[in-house]
Amino acid sequence: GYAIKPTLLTQRQNEILNIAYKNGYFNIPRKISLTEFANNLNISKSALSETLRRIFKRLSDNYLKSNN
Repeated sequence: GYAIKPTLLTQRQNEILNIAYKNGYFNIPRKISLTEFANNLNISKSALSETLRRIFKRLSDNYLKSNN
């Protein structure tokens, strides 16, 4: 998988991001729904949604800081 800056995401966040990418979660249209993805990880939909938002927040903060 892809490794972001090691300190940017936790190991679990990096793992979830890689799984999401590989399973087409970011494709338009999505190849896997949030519900299916959460079921595969054996976590709740809301927990996965929050984790993804935390990932996007960290990546966005980092991207915007490095490009301003």
